[in-house]
Amino acid sequence: MKTLFVSSTGEMVQSTGGGSTERLLAEIFSELGEVVLMMPVVFEMNRNDVSSLHMFKNVYSFNEKGIPLFMNPLYLRFFRKVVKKERPDVVVIAASFGSFPICLFTPRYSMLIYLSHIFEYGLLRKVDPGIAGLLKALRTKFLEKVVCEVSDHVIAVSYDDRDSISKTYRVLLSKISVVRSSKRNFLEAKRIPFPEARGRLGISPEKTIVLFHGSFNHPPNQTAFERISERIAPIVFQKNKDIEFIIAGFGVPVFAQDNVHSVGYVEDLMDLIDASNMAVMPLEIGGGVRIKMIDYMSRGIPVIATVEAMEGIAYSNGKDVLIASDDNEFADEIINLHEDPERGKMIGGAAKQYAMDNFSQTAAKRDVERLLTNLRVLPSD
Repeated sequence: MKTLFVSSTGEMVQSTGGGSTERLLAEIFSELGEVVLMMPVVFEMNRNDVSSLHMFKNVYSFNEKGIPLFMNPLYLRFFRKVVKKERPDVVVIAASFGSFPICLFTPRYSMLIYLSHIFEYGLLRKVDPGIAGLLKALRTKFLEKVVCEVSDHVIAVSYDDRDSISKTYRVLLSKISVVRSSKRNFLEAKRIPFPEARGRLGISPEKTIVLFHGSFNHPPNQTAFERISERIAPIVFQKNKDIEFIIAGFGVPVFAQDNVHSVGYVEDLMDLIDASNMAVMPLEIGGGVRIKMIDYMSRGIPVIATVEAMEGIAYSNGKDVLIASDDNEFADEIINLHEDPERGKMIGGAAKQYAMDNFSQTAAKRDVERLLTNLRVLPSD
């Protein structure tokens, strides 16, 4: 079996939740056969980006030349050349605006699978409810609907997204599978002791560290960054000077103020998580599954989150996560965990077990193999 992955946004080599999901599927498909990749030209790649391409036999890079992909004839022409050369049994596409043109021209001999990182139309309606946001959302709704209808199968990352896609676009539930993703090394690697992790990053061993990370290009993350630095952190600072917040991620502005250190992109996120006492997820918009939430849970640190941040995760408040509804509740829970570290260890331990049971690569591989067997791409036993 040969599979062509089309990473229209280039997320395959980016430190984003979508990138993690694409890489997980590519790893699973590489164990079942040969995989090749088509993605945009990426001008800056770090060593982790390059190493993520090791599974692909061939990597084809296209230059979008500033033309939106959903109306770019050069992009479509490049795709047809790659398909003609590779003749894949399966084509996996992601992101509706980049999948729209090529889904209509995928050859009949290739099984077409659409990977939905998130229910895009639903997210856009939440992010920008104004007129401009509505117009963008309606365009996305058209593209997403066509891609879901034309594809032979759809992969969603949560049951909530699966149900929303089915209801909005009248797609049969039997055509949508759920594959829950995580980062394999985060689940399998032993946690680095505090002193060692903090020594690597130059973080004071005396401080209690509260972490949030994410791409600054994602509007919900921007809102969370502002909420932490402008509202939650100041409340905590008034009550306890030994608690510090670290904000990190691609495109994040670098600054320091009182108890907040915004450090920008970090190459080794696992070290940063292992050096932290807890994490916060003050997100106001939900959808899909927040891979950063699974990052934290899989490393065994307690997380304080909004209900919206927990969409797609069957959590138990007080057992494997702490739910906060406003800034004062976030501050109170942070201080409580600072004062009762044993409680934090218990919650972090339960969170890790939940992640192991529900988001392991073994479980994801089982789901993918079942899907491909049902689609008759893989032979049944």
